[in-house]
Amino acid sequence: LWRESEFLTGVGITVLPFSDNGGGDYLAFKVNDGKCSDRVYWLDHEQDYAITDSDYEDFNAWVANCALKS
Repeated sequence: LWRESEFLTGVGITVLPFSDNGGGDYLAFKVNDGKCSDRVYWLDHEQDYAITDSDYEDFNAWVANCALKS
């Protein structure tokens, strides 16, 4: 994921992607003072990877709603 997202401005400094959707978009955390946000954000390739709110309040909500579904 890191190599795939190296082109994103601020990867590892202002934004930390943790999941892609297979279509060029990413879920990510904002990074402030070296700490990840609790909130999950959306980076949409059609919006030049602008950081926007996602449907997930935090990582736990993402895990419960996406990662644990089979």
